[in-house]
Amino acid sequence: GITTYTKPVTNLAGSILNKSDPNGGGRRSFFGGGKQSKTIIGDVINHGKLKYWDPKKSIHYHATLQAGENTLEMQLARVLMKSIVATN
Repeated sequence: GITTYTKPVTNLAGSILNKSDPNGGGRRSFFGGGKQSKTIIGDVINHGKLKYWDPKKSIHYHATLQAGENTLEMQLARVLMKSIVATN
């Protein structure tokens, strides 16, 4: 079984994070062109984490998680599984 947890590495060669647009879908310029006062990533969601979307870096998409911390998707999956079991 699982005996320990490990914090994800910060850098990950080939990460998709630096290719993603922090202001929506696609692969536009970093910070979405620079004219917007707020960004989707950093202001609306993932507060304070826009620096990880820097196109000059290759950051692991789970780099901000601590050892043993779950992603939102995993937390939602746990809630769903508990609901399925509870309702048969």
